[in-house]
Amino acid sequence: MILLRERRSVRLSHEETELHKRKFSALNTVDYYRLIRRGTWVTAPLGDNLTTQGSPVVRILIISDGAAQVEIDGTTVAYCRNGDFVGEMAFVSGNPASATVTTVKETRYLMWRFEDLRDLLEKHPDIKSALQTVFSKNLIEKLGRDIKDPTPESVGT
Repeated sequence: MILLRERRSVRLSHEETELHKRKFSALNTVDYYRLIRRGTWVTAPLGDNLTTQGSPVVRILIISDGAAQVEIDGTTVAYCRNGDFVGEMAFVSGNPASATVTTVKETRYLMWRFEDLRDLLEKHPDIKSALQTVFSKNLIEKLGRDIKDPTPESVGT
């Protein structure tokens, strides 16, 4: 009865529906709704630092639209694009940021504070399991990219 009521109360925006299809299809609609409701949608300007190498990380985010440059010791090593997580390694490990990540154009993302996300995952093991799978798939995608001479325009797609 409660699940039926929750399903009826789920209202997703177009952006949330697309993100569900693209990255979170392993989650049923109600669990996905629980996940996104714990987060905050943010539109960041060009040049916004999402993480700073060596500094503590307190949030995790997934890019919905836009792109960010990943630098280690001042050298660009990768770009994050639509569907990529930022801060997931710090979330899992508890370590400081391994890289500085900066937006290369206006970027829209869904962000969760670590403590809010951990609280949700403790209460909903199915969401935790699905999220670990999503993190793993995203890491494999990132590692498989060729970053030779990337341009912000090419990573924004």
